[in-house]
Parts: sequence; C-alpha cells; structure tokens
Amino acid sequence: MKIIQDSNQLKHYVSKYNIHQFFEKDMTPYMTLCQYPYNEMLLNTGDLMKDFYFVVEGKVKIFLTLENGKSLLLRIVHPLTELGSVELLQEQKIVSSNVQALHQCKVIKIPFKALEEHAKEDLVFYKYIIRQLSRKLHNCSNTASINATYPFKSRLASYLISTATPIDADTIDEIRFEHLTDLATFLGTSYRHLNRVVQELCDEKIIQKNKNSFTIINYEQLKTLSGGFYE
Repeated sequence: MKIIQDSNQLKHYVSKYNIHQFFEKDMTPYMTLCQYPYNEMLLNTGDLMKDFYFVVEGKVKIFLTLENGKSLLLRIVHPLTELGSVELLQEQKIVSSNVQALHQCKVIKIPFKALEEHAKEDLVFYKYIIRQLSRKLHNCSNTASINATYPFKSRLASYLISTATPIDADTIDEIRFEHLTDLATFLGTSYRHLNRVVQELCDEKIIQKNKNSFTIINYEQLKTLSGGFYE
C-alpha cells in the first residue's frame, strides 16, 4: 500500500464522486488517498478495522475464507463504493470479510476516530450508511441466488463480466489470475470442471485464455450467458 501525498489527486476524486454530499461538514482534512497494487490485500478477516474506505479507482473483490480452507466470493466492488459501514456500527470493529485488489486500485480512507468525533451526529452521513447497508443486503441476496441456482458456466460468465473493465466499445482489460486451481476453489468447483468450461467458452470464441489471464472476445454474448453480477 502506498500513501499518495498529492492534495490535488485527493481533491480530484472528492470532486469526481461528490463525496462532500455524504457529510454535513467538510471531512477532507481527515482523508488520505492510498494506492494498492494488483492482488494486494486491503483487509483481512479478523483484523481490527481502523478506517472507513471509499473505493475511487479500480476494482476489489470481497470474499470469505471458510473453515475448510476454501474461499467463497461475495461480490466485486467498483467506484464509488464504501467499505466499513458494517464495522462502523459495531463496538468491536473486526473485519468480517477479506478484501483484495483485482486491479491497481485507489481508496480514500477516513479514520473511524475522525468519524466518531466529527460525524457522530451527522444525519446526512448516517442516512448514507443506511442506504449502503440496504444495498449490501440486496447484493448478498443476489450473490446467494447466483451461487445456488445457476449452472457453473453462468457463474463463471458472471465472474468474468463483474471482474472485467471495458476500456472502450471494442477493448476489454485482461482478467488476470494466479492459478486456475485457486480460481476453481474461489468459484466453488473443481479444477477439471473449470478447465472444461473455460475450453467451451474458448471454442465458442467468447473468451481467449492466455497464460495467466483471460481476454473477453465477445462481451455481449458473455453477458447473455451470465446469471447476474457479483456487484
């Protein structure tokens, strides 16, 4: 993680997403802009969470690590999304899910301590928090539906669509992965079945598999296959 000591960049993101609208008073003096490289963990389950986050660039994935060592994808987060609304309302602010950078990403952090001191009775901010908690509840329901009712091919398509970043109408960012075995575990299937479905999508010229990444060839067809989005 790198702290970006550039007040102009911070002001740019605050203005771009109109973050001032979420507070009654100016919270800029308590904000810090941070950058995380691809694959770095922003938060780990069980850690003490000290800051409220606004994701302002890139995408991050939120997942659980189960007792059997496997992982379960909860959702993909993109700008502008907050992290910390659940923990903010808890006495013991313990991180409940893992959060990892899918791309290089930037976040604005505000210490919980600053929020407790300067936004404790901020009705504008707490109305925003209520809306975010409602959205998260809806997203959890949507993810459960995808995982429980759709075939794996649709779930993989949903993951690729949610993870991809369209650059323009004809270009999609590569979707990187470390190991297919890890991706299979992450999506709740076997390595063999993942390989078979990936090959089907390649044969149908919907995606292209590279050494450690996928490239989407037919975005609209992949979107049609998906069972919803992990967002």
